[in-house]
Amino acid sequence: MKNTTTLFVAIAALLVVVGCGNSETQNSQKSAMANTASTPAIASRPATSPTARPELPVSDLKPDAISLDKPVPADELRNAVFGDEGAWKGKEVAVIGEYNGHSTSKLQSGDKHSINVQIGPQNVVINCDGRTTPPADLKEKRKDRVFKGTVKDVNKAWQQVTLEPCEVVK
Repeated sequence: MKNTTTLFVAIAALLVVVGCGNSETQNSQKSAMANTASTPAIASRPATSPTARPELPVSDLKPDAISLDKPVPADELRNAVFGDEGAWKGKEVAVIGEYNGHSTSKLQSGDKHSINVQIGPQNVVINCDGRTTPPADLKEKRKDRVFKGTVKDVNKAWQQVTLEPCEVVK
């Protein structure tokens, strides 16, 4: 019994010593990081994250210079809308791009279809939201699809423009 008690006390003492050592190390590491973060050189750098998206190129495309008969590339429209969001909201447009995928929401008011339009692999630039069921061949014929809709909204975090109502016309 005495050996068990001694062993228990020894283990408890070892855990206390090891725990204190880690705590001091962690505190000194936190202190070093705090001092580093407060240096002027680091404070003057802009905050970036690994998922930060690059700036969009400027587009010369203007709302009054487009025609529904001649679709514009999806990325060009996205860049133009981001350049002057107010001028584009409510404007009916036609874009050409590549089908990425879609989802259907079952609502009391009827089905809502949301189609992702991309300009390259996994680079969605337009969300086409509407009530019209997408064509059956959309998954087989993905490239050079034409979408017509009204500029509703932008998602700056994902660099995407939402067209609603919107439908696939070709």
